[in-house]
Amino acid sequence: MSLFDGVRRLFGAHQVSAAHLAGYRRVGAQVLDLQDRVPPRGPARAYLVAARCLQLFADKLVEDAFADPAHLGTLPEVSAAQAEALYRQVPDLVTAARQEVLAPGGTRDVPLPIVLAGRVRTPEAAAVSHLRAMLRAAQAVTEFAEGEVGGAETGAGQAKALLAEAQTNRDSATYLVGGLVDASLPPESLAQADDYVWATLAYAMGSLQEQAVPGVLAGMDLDALIEGGSRTPRTQNLSGLERTMAAENRREMLEAERERAQRQWRREGEEFRRHEDEEHHEHHHHHHHDDWW
Repeated sequence: MSLFDGVRRLFGAHQVSAAHLAGYRRVGAQVLDLQDRVPPRGPARAYLVAARCLQLFADKLVEDAFADPAHLGTLPEVSAAQAEALYRQVPDLVTAARQEVLAPGGTRDVPLPIVLAGRVRTPEAAAVSHLRAMLRAAQAVTEFAEGEVGGAETGAGQAKALLAEAQTNRDSATYLVGGLVDASLPPESLAQADDYVWATLAYAMGSLQEQAVPGVLAGMDLDALIEGGSRTPRTQNLSGLERTMAAENRREMLEAERERAQRQWRREGEEFRRHEDEEHHEHHHHHHHDDWW
């Protein structure tokens, strides 16, 4: 392994204190205080649900570090950086929601629809706890969107289509990582899982905004829900059958990728054990040689 690779791996697993995130976490919690004061539909709700997605995702990233109220823990540096980037966006959205309640229809500093920004890409060989937290966060925002959008009986066609995209991306990330979360993923698999998790958050935010303000995403390229674009699934214009087929094809691809990763890890494990045996044999041989002299 090169020195550069070693530095990247060290950064990926580096732990930092959660102390500096305590304030951001409290600021993010103000979203919950507004939930019952904002109408169920309209721009104010769109701002609030977008803020809730960011706050919820960030909370899940730092959850383990705040598990013990009496003792602040540590978390991977990448988790802290991503959580902070999301928490920082919440106050502007909460302000816009409050302004909409007090003076509907005014000009806002943050226009709708809200585009997902502030991504911190997962480095190679990231700490296992970061991968777990990312999957928990994807699950949490999807469940939140399901609660808001999934139960709507009418007028939520586009919102539900976006929710289906969020669910598919969440499932894809979970399926790709699967039971291998205790091992290092190959770089290409890690990048793909990272994309799926980020797309989950983007589609969930889009679904909730469309539910709050029908038509707010009209004519919008859905990849534009993520700042700078992303490798998100491009199935929003497919029929139900085509969408199902696309999902099945993706699962087959992911299963093949996971099997390939398993084979690679088995080979690496065998090579490591063979190297250990050779070193042991060489050490044993030198030991007897010294005794003879």
